[in-house]
This record gives sequence, structure tokens and C-alpha cells, in this order.
Amino acid sequence: MGNLNPYAIIRDTSSSPSLGRQVHMFVHRIVGSGSAGVATYETKLKSILAVIITDEAGATGPAVTIGTSTTYPGTATVAFTAVAGHTYSVVIVGILGTRVAVGNDTITTATTYTYEPLKGI
Repeated sequence: MGNLNPYAIIRDTSSSPSLGRQVHMFVHRIVGSGSAGVATYETKLKSILAVIITDEAGATGPAVTIGTSTTYPGTATVAFTAVAGHTYSVVIVGILGTRVAVGNDTITTATTYTYEPLKGI
């Protein structure tokens, strides 16, 4: 069984929109051994904003699946397949109390994105 408590980097449970909207970010490392297999994170977060998984061997990062938990209804899971002999750094960022849609843009020319920290999006 894996470590049930990855290390929290940001754990803001404030409900004030100006104070982070209950943002959580945690990190974890996995070393694949034996036949390895699928690593699943029951995040207990309602929205996943970003998942960054790096294969420390320099190989291409694995495909990530963000799904809906059957163990904890209304929350999200994150899963990927670990390969034996590889070490992975995992960073997951999400929101605890509300659902948020993350924008996905397709660009064909240079594009500038401006973040407005006090206005939201």
C-alpha cells in the first residue's frame, strides 16, 4: 500500500474568493518496482485544476486520467500507470469545496493570457 498522505504544499481551506478558494496542492514520489501498475489518488477534492507527473528518468511523462471517485462520491481521482524501474514526481492541484471548470484553449498564433488575481478570471 502506498503512502496515504502525500505532502501538502498549499492547504488553504478559506471560503473567501479573495483568499484562494480552498486551493490544495500536494506532491508525492512513486518508485515503480515489480510489475508496477496503476497509481490512483483519491484526492477528496471536487475539482482538479492541474496534474503534473514527471518521469525522473527523463522519459516521456505518463498519460493521466482525471476521473470521478466511486469511493468518495462527488470528488475526483487522478490515475496513471507507473512502470517498473522508473521514479515519478507527482504534483496535483485542486479545489476542495467547489467545482471549477478549467479553461482549455487551442491556439494557432501567438497568444497573451492575462491573470487578474483580484477579479478571478
